[in-house]
Amino acid sequence: DANANNTLAYRYRTPSGSGAWSSSTNLAHSASPYSFTIPGLTFGSSYDVEVAYNDTDASNRALVDKYLSSIGTK
Repeated sequence: DANANNTLAYRYRTPSGSGAWSSSTNLAHSASPYSFTIPGLTFGSSYDVEVAYNDTDASNRALVDKYLSSIGTK
């Protein structure tokens, strides 16, 4: 991101695969890689986490990459 205007948003749900998604949380531009903590997760529970990286001017096109991963807290 040459002009430092990217953003990241995440949301999560529990139980994994069937719970309601949380509201999306937006994070401002950060140096790569992004690193963040999701507050309020419950020990021993499983979650689906969706992360979207947004850079609206990447090579003159909108770039939105989404990643979905299941995690368990330990």
